[in-house]
Amino acid sequence: MCSCLYEQWMADNDVAISSSGDKGHTNVDVASFVFHALRTAPSLVTKLNEVLSVSPIGRVNVWVTAAMIMHVGSDYGQHMLELTARDGACCLPLQKVAKYYKAISTAIRRTRRFADGSPASSAAISHCGYWELPLGRDTTGQTGKGKDQPDINH
Repeated sequence: MCSCLYEQWMADNDVAISSSGDKGHTNVDVASFVFHALRTAPSLVTKLNEVLSVSPIGRVNVWVTAAMIMHVGSDYGQHMLELTARDGACCLPLQKVAKYYKAISTAIRRTRRFADGSPASSAAISHCGYWELPLGRDTTGQTGKGKDQPDINH
């Protein structure tokens, strides 16, 4: 996929930094990650496409970037992407997506098994449990004043 298609996807899906606090601490974003892959590691483009294919419209930069990193950096990301696609979780409202990943995290930690019943290693459990964490920034609805940036005027 050429970079112009990624730029169009970014524009169509309104992938934005969730807050000014996040923007100040973010050293990678979706566009930079995709651009880097296109220029230096074309083999990663397939993995990035897999994440984009289950990324709902309106998801902020934190979750999309984290999902890309988790998928590229681990063999276990495929399990989460397949579950997300199979269950249609990418089409759920944001709060329900957070509950969906929390349920997966809880289930895999308690049962030590993937949804298909196959055993999950400790590394897989740790990895799959992480997918819920970046959603915290998505679900707070921050627009510049988040938990780490209280509104001192009110």
